[in-house]
Amino acid sequence: MFNATRMDFKTPTSTTNDMPTTDTFLLIGAGGKLGKRIARHLLSNYKYNLRVLVRECGDDIVKELGDLGAHLFVVDFELSQPQLDHASQTFLAEVMKGVTVCISAVHCEDPEKQYHLQRNLITAAKQAKVKRFVPSDFSMNYFNLRLGEHYDLDSKIRTYMDLKNSKDELEYTSIICGSYMEELLSPEMGIIDVDKQYVTYFGEGTELFDVVSIDDVAIFTVECLVRWFNATANQVIHFTCQDITMFQLAQILSEETNRTFEPISRGDISQLNQFINQLKLENNKDFVQYQSLKLMVTQEGKLDNEKAQYWKNKFEQEVKKMNSIRHVIKQSKDILTPL
Repeated sequence: MFNATRMDFKTPTSTTNDMPTTDTFLLIGAGGKLGKRIARHLLSNYKYNLRVLVRECGDDIVKELGDLGAHLFVVDFELSQPQLDHASQTFLAEVMKGVTVCISAVHCEDPEKQYHLQRNLITAAKQAKVKRFVPSDFSMNYFNLRLGEHYDLDSKIRTYMDLKNSKDELEYTSIICGSYMEELLSPEMGIIDVDKQYVTYFGEGTELFDVVSIDDVAIFTVECLVRWFNATANQVIHFTCQDITMFQLAQILSEETNRTFEPISRGDISQLNQFINQLKLENNKDFVQYQSLKLMVTQEGKLDNEKAQYWKNKFEQEVKKMNSIRHVIKQSKDILTPL
């Protein structure tokens, strides 16, 4: 079983910002659903310099960030190569020169490419004397897993091990947050059927799992590095909004849409395992989301309740009230569109 070395939990004591406004951030993955929100919050609320690595400058979100004041650096090579050539390493070193915090919010579907990308960024960050690195975690709790138990989370385990071994050269802040509410509610997840009005589940339907909105994770990431920079050095931060069950999700959907959503069982954990194995045999990449669903059913992906509650309270006291799943359902056109 993979376990992080237990760190003493540091309680932030200051309500003033830890970081001087002259410091510089570097963001990778600004075009993604999380990355663009991180960039917007940082640029709209603070006067820090923000550098952004992009593949091209034509995307609307890239143009928006440029208009907000981000400095754009176009990458013309593949960051996820197992080994970068000298020119690519030199480019990254130049981009990272003078950077205080490097945030990676990029995701590759191939976990091997994801790991190489993170490793290349970490190597460049150490060479450039970057102070803090935020890896592309933003996931369920993977610290109870062994390598090989989850296709997508393996790269995060390997990246964390690299960061832990490098903490004397490069500080890290890892943020784990559970499942995104927006993804849980999306048709692609296969849990909610709006037309037939049911919520499917494996297990008992009463297992608690963590949910949080993408907006709140993005804002929290920025605030962690601005308000609580010193307290979050070399820490794994547990942050989420609430935990719910599939039965509760069906009830909330019914109350918020004025329709009746019925919980429908798809079987127990053994049947879920069989389904995952069948998808693997068919080379169907959907098996990854069902591996995540398994972590929800078995509770292996559950965050530490005490730590998560602490950071939720801190966030709501100093920053904003978090978005509940009721709020996100109200904002979801897929759920509220009349039949």
